[in-house]
Amino acid sequence: MSKTAESLAQEIATIKQLLSRVEAAVDVYAEAATKNVGQKSSSGPGEVSEKHTALFMETSQLLRTVRGPLDMVFSNFENSAHSGALRVVLEMGVFDALPQDGSPATAAALSEKLGVEKDLLVRFMRVLTPVGPFAEVGPEEYSHTPYSRVYLYNLANAKMYAYFREHGYKNPDSNYINPYCFAHQTGDKTMWEHIGSDAERLRNLNLAMMAQSEAAKWTVGIFPFKEELSKVETNEETVLVVDIGGGKGHATKQIQALTEGIQGKLVLQERPEALADLVDSLPGIITMEYDFFTPQPIEGKYLPYPCPGK
Repeated sequence: MSKTAESLAQEIATIKQLLSRVEAAVDVYAEAATKNVGQKSSSGPGEVSEKHTALFMETSQLLRTVRGPLDMVFSNFENSAHSGALRVVLEMGVFDALPQDGSPATAAALSEKLGVEKDLLVRFMRVLTPVGPFAEVGPEEYSHTPYSRVYLYNLANAKMYAYFREHGYKNPDSNYINPYCFAHQTGDKTMWEHIGSDAERLRNLNLAMMAQSEAAKWTVGIFPFKEELSKVETNEETVLVVDIGGGKGHATKQIQALTEGIQGKLVLQERPEALADLVDSLPGIITMEYDFFTPQPIEGKYLPYPCPGK
């Protein structure tokens, strides 16, 4: 569809307006991130994540407007081709074959190492180098980037296709046979035992969960807890809410404030290692060790509330 002088002026004005919103979001994110550098509080990572998400959304809107409706349709085909190529090179073994230190490898060397046709590999890498995740540092010469190495850190997702291919397309229901244990080859350890065996890995998980909880805490207030719980007769022994896998209890504490004045108990259920790592006290909240692969020990009527990230 051809543009008129009027439509072009409107398009440019919109792009400039969105660009100013992106710049403002950058400033807000920079302020939050700078303030929280080195901080170990649970609220810091959540605040940074929230501002970063806002920046991402503003940037996405700018990109959509710059590309325009028709080009955005073609972007779906581009994404489809990119995802297909990514899946193929994952299965080829390119992620593992490229040097982890960022040094390059030629298509010929990769072809010989992986037992694949060089020309086919080159075709797929043409899709995966212009916008990532790999870099082409010379003619038919490739290297890892931070955007490709991250696939190696999240092995459970990267190897998920291989897990389901081997174990069948059904919901994992075992602590030992699941995508995480398959990818990390945990042997006789469960996922939680494997994570807990490395102090730094466990700390990183806890920080990530706290950041996720803080970033999404506004969603807890959307559900009318007080209104719904006020409809039933309760006493001091009534279990009002069971927060299953509630981490550090951030959502549980919010629900406690939202249900103030209603008689009853709030229960936070988590794995023993998570509860042992609690730093903040949770007055008025019962903590209970629980593995959600086992039967739920608290029975009764329930009104499910899907907490973000669970």
